[in-house]
Amino acid sequence: FVNIPPGVVAVDVTPRPQALENLNLEDNGDPIVGWIARVTGVKNPMRALEVADALPDTQFVMAGGGDLLEQVRAAAPSNVSVIGWADAADLFGASDIILSTSENEGMPVALIEAQLAGKPVVATDVGSVSEVILNHETGIVTNKNAGSIASAVESLVLDKAKREEMGRLAIARAQALFSVERMINAHSDLYKSIVK
Repeated sequence: FVNIPPGVVAVDVTPRPQALENLNLEDNGDPIVGWIARVTGVKNPMRALEVADALPDTQFVMAGGGDLLEQVRAAAPSNVSVIGWADAADLFGASDIILSTSENEGMPVALIEAQLAGKPVVATDVGSVSEVILNHETGIVTNKNAGSIASAVESLVLDKAKREEMGRLAIARAQALFSVERMINAHSDLYKSIVK
């Protein structure tokens, strides 16, 4: 078996003031935690609400559509804006931290995009998440317990320098591992090795 990571094109992130306006969000100067995914069972948006509930002074924004959207809207605490479908460029532009609460993942392209956008990610340790997020370097990979996730999120909310350092490392690592050029070269090398 040869494992070739996907080549991902970086999202052209919307500048924060414009992103907040596009998403109809207020800027109170505090960090914003963004969640973007299909609003369905495997992504466990209800766990994201538990995390937000544990951090009532932190602003969360949840983007995406799916069968649980209305249920999530109805259950969301006051510090969560559930905005439905949104442009990833706006969500990344408005957010300081990206949260993933999935039950299962393959290769999470949205988290690669978040890393390319320079956003530290807090994510459950499922599928290939730990291949995308270097734990405690480009983000935090945690277990599925809402309290553990909330603690990880809070540690980044409280430490701007850590968020910024993780963001810089995230960009460099994602560009190195998940570029389109690297994917093409890996396929080319594989074909050449087979032909030989």
